[in-house]
Amino acid sequence: MKFLSSASEIDAMQWRLLVQESRTATFFQTRECYDFYAALPFFEPFAFGIEQNNDLQAVAVGYIEKNGFGFFKNFTKRAIIQGGILLKNDAKNDVIGIFLDEIIKKINKETIFLEIRNLNDYSQWKPAFEKAKFLYQKHYNIFIETTDVQKVMCNLSQSKRRQIKIARQNGSEISQITNIEEITELYYCLKKLYNSKIKTPLFPVEFFVTLSQKDFGEIFAIKCDGKIIGGIVVVNFIDKAVYEWFVCGCDREFHRNYPSVLATWAGIDFALQNGIPKFDFMGAGVPEKPYGVREFKSKFGGKQVEYGRFYYVFNPFKYKLGKVGVKFLKLLSK
Repeated sequence: MKFLSSASEIDAMQWRLLVQESRTATFFQTRECYDFYAALPFFEPFAFGIEQNNDLQAVAVGYIEKNGFGFFKNFTKRAIIQGGILLKNDAKNDVIGIFLDEIIKKINKETIFLEIRNLNDYSQWKPAFEKAKFLYQKHYNIFIETTDVQKVMCNLSQSKRRQIKIARQNGSEISQITNIEEITELYYCLKKLYNSKIKTPLFPVEFFVTLSQKDFGEIFAIKCDGKIIGGIVVVNFIDKAVYEWFVCGCDREFHRNYPSVLATWAGIDFALQNGIPKFDFMGAGVPEKPYGVREFKSKFGGKQVEYGRFYYVFNPFKYKLGKVGVKFLKLLSK
């Protein structure tokens, strides 16, 4: 068994092959995603792998980030593995257990907790996570199969079909954008949403500008009379899936233009028009809590699944204090 502690140690051909064949593959576990993270100064990216008899068994790509400012930054430093760990389909739990133990050793001094946001089914390997002392939290996701236009249209709720029609009648248009000025305009619309409702920090505008310059990044704006009133940021995963990374709309000011609805449809339509078989909403909240966003997403006719998230807390004291700090920061932003 050999633990690989950096992207440069992971054989590029084996990594690419694992992405092509694995049932747990997502864009977020590709070398391209790691390179994207590495190009941004506000991320501390990492890529780990494990080999058995020179055969790549697993890869974990993620980043370390801080929320808040000043004193609170030291209590909100977390590691995120988006999409879930990339695993060989027949990977054994004992191998994955060793891999998880090595990841913990590698980043335990760098962060307070590790969060793995699954977008695929990991029930086969859940014993390995449990043995490595990971906590599991139920978490919903919704995805749409986009192989059949007629089926997608039929599964759309009547209200969403009507809202898309009204939005277009009232002058709303979908426009793909790449220039910095328009991306910045959309960014401020997205930032307004994060400040008023989501109450969590948003990546700097450089994240979105850089993403728009990549082959896998697509940004669509919703315009009305030349003004950007909403939009969606998606990534295209080698013609396997489209992931909705960010979406927003100035719905209160332009309620008859339904910008959030049309922005979401723009991502779904992109998958349909390009023959990409899946549109992934990337999360729909926890089962125990009412979640308006989940209700909104469900009206587009997708399938709801529960793949959950894994957590590992390195410093319980700072973790608890950090949660208090984040709540305080949310109060300040009201």
